Amino acid sequence: MRFKTHLELREASDEGRYDEYIEKSSLKTRLEIMDSRKDVYPLSKSPEPDRVKKMGDKYNLYTNILNMNLGQFILLESQLKSENTRDDIVAALIIRPKTEKDYSNDNPEEEERILNEILEEDVRDINSVISSMMFNRDFVLFTKFSGVLYSKVEKSEEEEEEQEDEDKDNGLIDDETFNNQWFWYKIVRQLAQEDIRRFNEIYEIKMSVAMVELSFLSQKLILDNARARAEESRQRASIRR
Repeated sequence: MRFKTHLELREASDEGRYDEYIEKSSLKTRLEIMDSRKDVYPLSKSPEPDRVKKMGDKYNLYTNILNMNLGQFILLESQLKSENTRDDIVAALIIRPKTEKDYSNDNPEEEERILNEILEEDVRDINSVISSMMFNRDFVLFTKFSGVLYSKVEKSEEEEEEQEDEDKDNGLIDDETFNNQWFWYKIVRQLAQEDIRRFNEIYEIKMSVAMVELSFLSQKLILDNARARAEESRQRASIRR
């Protein structure tokens, strides 16, 4: 089944118009859907190496997020964390033309051409590429660079509600809203050393470089805070003597 047909079928099912979609579909699409019942669905939750390799022969694949540039990664994360994640946008971010040396989405016509080409691919191939990237993403963000961007420890719903109520009482924007709104801006600003003129340059750096620097800054902050607390304790102890 083509990726395009899969997306249309899923959208029609979600909106409760499955029968209408089938009725209005072409014979080719109907045959695709009939064959999918035994060959396609359910889609594998794990990547199929042969399918990833086949796609890698045709496209430049970003299954390793460390090979992305920061701007590309930010677009990917924004899409993955969206309330309505679109697999076609995710696919177009990580499946790129062989001729593209570095990721760039500055040409709308080229982006449309890339997306249309991807839509004609087998959904199982696309699914394997996305799954491969997601496995790598989890490893990089939550194991290799654990705690650098995201923390596995999250507040309970009760704690979040209490914090929101407290912030509202104080007339403040809550921490979660502020962090969601400015999260990537703060990171780019930090890497640019607060020089807004360097922002475009920062968006182009590789994630392999950005993550090492962010890891260094994160650990340095922890050490600096520990030293500050130790010095504060020392000064309090000397005053009590």
